[in-house]
Amino acid sequence: MKRKTLQLLTLLALGFGSMLASAEDILWVDVRTPAEYSSAHLDGALNIPHDRIEAGIAELEIAKDQRIVLYCRSGRRADIAMDALQALGYTEVENAVNLQGAKALRDQSSASSESQY
Repeated sequence: MKRKTLQLLTLLALGFGSMLASAEDILWVDVRTPAEYSSAHLDGALNIPHDRIEAGIAELEIAKDQRIVLYCRSGRRADIAMDALQALGYTEVENAVNLQGAKALRDQSSASSESQY
């Protein structure tokens, strides 16, 4: 992990930060209830329940092309949240279905970004 952090800092110092695409560039959002979130969640994921997704994302003031990955228990609430965000103009929204899917996607994203080094 230290090696990756050092490489990232080096690239940022050289001005290549915007070219990186990794798991750290993704906004991970758990759209389950706070109780579900507190029982288990992806490290670094925000908890914005699906019925508050529009207001929750608006508070973050993120770019419309920010990559956002949503997950819940079965994918249904993440689908509802994804539709709502796409209706607001967010173009890079994905549904990882559930916590296991989010972990797998994070691991895949991390592995592909590490292979770029």
